Amino acid sequence: LLITIDDEKYITNTFGLSFYKNTIKKVSNELKKIISKNDILGILKTNTFVIFKNTYASQNSISETANLILDTIKNIKFNGGYTLN
Repeated sequence: LLITIDDEKYITNTFGLSFYKNTIKKVSNELKKIISKNDILGILKTNTFVIFKNTYASQNSISETANLILDTIKNIKFNGGYTLN
């Protein structure tokens, strides 16, 4: 699975580089909670995460995992109440 944080430039220019780095850390921490201990989480670029799943039960389980990731990322709260919607 590939996960890209859109509007990297906008976030950095509007809120600053430390806010953007904090965003990446928070997203990373939330992704770690979702994946299993046999999966691999990595960062390809400054705004792109990759998850290598060791096993999956079906195509549907991948969709369910992707939807869980989207919902989780959308609900991360930042200082000032900002979210990544």
